[in-house]
Amino acid sequence: MTRSTLMTLLFSLLISACSTTPSSEPASPETGNTANQSSDQSAQIAQPATGAASAVTQPDTSALATQNAAATMVSIYFDKDQYAIATEYQSLLQQQAGLLMQDGKTVTLEGNADERGSSEYNLALGDRRAQAVRKSLMVLGVPADRIKVISYGEERPKQSCHEESCWHENRRVDFRY
Repeated sequence: MTRSTLMTLLFSLLISACSTTPSSEPASPETGNTANQSSDQSAQIAQPATGAASAVTQPDTSALATQNAAATMVSIYFDKDQYAIATEYQSLLQQQAGLLMQDGKTVTLEGNADERGSSEYNLALGDRRAQAVRKSLMVLGVPADRIKVISYGEERPKQSCHEESCWHENRRVDFRY
């Protein structure tokens, strides 16, 4: 097998490993199922011409996928007018601290509050919530320079209805990587 053929094969494997999974939704009559067509084309390109190239293996990305899923959108929720972190979030904090120490990433902790209370009060409460999470991460070993804190108060609600279920969703600290 020539070097250019091997490079093409490796490139094809890399491209197919990075592609998204095809949608399970049926295709519309106008467009056809382009997701399945493109994966079929990738599969045709990725098939080795001889048995010698079958020794090439793809790297195990399951650990990385698990880390990315854990860090994608993490929130810690709070009771009304509180900034103490509930014990149910301790394992989540430990997991996030481990990711931060392992990767060397930085995180922005975004403090939020529900719509009740003045703007000033909600900004201060969002800040106290984010600072509480910051202190917990630092106790778990995350360096202070990897943690940024911002408060949005009531300005970025997750839910917009005016009842307890929505207010609970809005009293939170979001982790943004």
